[in-house]
Amino acid sequence: MAKINFDTSKRLDITCRRGDSFELELTLKDSSGIPINLGGTTLSTFEMVITSPLSGGSLVPSPGVLASTTGMEESTLAHIEIKVDVTDVGATTTADTTDAAYEAETAASGVVKFSMSKTDMKFLRTSHEPYEIAAHHVYDIKYINPNTTIDSEFEGKTILFGNFILKGDSSRTLR
Repeated sequence: MAKINFDTSKRLDITCRRGDSFELELTLKDSSGIPINLGGTTLSTFEMVITSPLSGGSLVPSPGVLASTTGMEESTLAHIEIKVDVTDVGATTTADTTDAAYEAETAASGVVKFSMSKTDMKFLRTSHEPYEIAAHHVYDIKYINPNTTIDSEFEGKTILFGNFILKGDSSRTLR
């Protein structure tokens, strides 16, 4: 029997500490290793969501979209916003040095950053215990490609997923 797998996402488990600033920087490249132009006439967008995992093997989600990027359906349920910064801009050109349109000064970097402040990270938890040893969540990141449409919508593909483990922190900042 033949099989085809459309899931090209990669697993990356993230461990961080409650109350510490969070920044995840990714460089997206094509199959040739050339950075993807995330700028252009229509900027690429990204969605990231952190949720409580399904409870006890149940198919019913436990309460909890903990954080998400704005514009997602889940963002109305989240208490914390994940900020997204795409470094490529509208004037960014190809990063392919063999392309006639290549210009080093404006070449695409393919870099996207996801971040949450230390204050937001302090409140990212499922328990009311501020010093719990670790809280286990799950996350995924979706790349919305404005250059490809499927059934009149921009193509969306999950690129990363995994556990989002938040370790407890006993220090408190007064400011």
